[in-house]
Amino acid sequence: MQIIKTMQTRAIITAASNKFFPSVLNLIGSIKENYPTHPPIYVWDLGLFPTFHRELTSIEGVTVIPMPHFCAFWRKCYTWKTYIFTKPFADTNLYLDAGTQVLKSLDKVFVQIREDGYLAVSQALPCQMLVPDEYVDALSIPADNLEKEVVTAGIFGFSRHHSDIQKVIKATHDASLSGLCLGYSPTEQWKNKVPNKTFFIRNCKIFRHDTTILSIYLHKLMPDAKITDLSLFSGERHDGEHFVWNLRLLYSKLDYISPIYTKSKKGINTLVNRAYLQVFFILKKVSKIIKGN
Repeated sequence: MQIIKTMQTRAIITAASNKFFPSVLNLIGSIKENYPTHPPIYVWDLGLFPTFHRELTSIEGVTVIPMPHFCAFWRKCYTWKTYIFTKPFADTNLYLDAGTQVLKSLDKVFVQIREDGYLAVSQALPCQMLVPDEYVDALSIPADNLEKEVVTAGIFGFSRHHSDIQKVIKATHDASLSGLCLGYSPTEQWKNKVPNKTFFIRNCKIFRHDTTILSIYLHKLMPDAKITDLSLFSGERHDGEHFVWNLRLLYSKLDYISPIYTKSKKGINTLVNRAYLQVFFILKKVSKIIKGN
């Protein structure tokens, strides 16, 4: 793993595999366009083609970090994300999934992380929908915690100095190392395929891997945790105070993927990658037509 010698005040952290390369380019482009005073951006490499890796490293302010294979199932069911939370690059850190888009300056968000010690964003769902029945006794989850709001692991801020949130992060990663991120709920077995295929069926309505585990330990170890309203970071794009749009794999809405926004250096890697993306997007459109979407 690359060592960051100087601890920054702020950092934006994300991660990408080949599947999410278009998305992470869009995220970086949106940061540069809409948050020009942004702090350093760190991208964990979950398995990128060499040309993808080289383009990302060519972008000013972006550092690509190799992901160590820290356990046999590190790549399955977002186990890798719980590891990322244990490796802060700054005093205040904001993790954003590659499938998000920044809409404005995040200075207010970083101030909140510094002052509160964390940013926990609601998903407007009760934990009982995401927590398997077998986890309730095994992890000694209080009954009233099941009524509390789920917090997403896809947009998560944390201070390396806040002892309580660091305890939550450690507990979340330890649980993930024991395999508790793995599995799918009965109605979502269609998702249970390579490379994430597991043999675990989790008895709840919608099992959400890292998000389930993070929510369990946040409420267990920080019962009075401040939960930030989903509307500021939601999947429904709107004006006003909306900081981050969580568009996931909505490839038709990647507004900031162009090198004009990403500031990728001109060269063979960028040209090859853009040719690849053009073919990728064409195939996506053809697939949607065939499926009748």
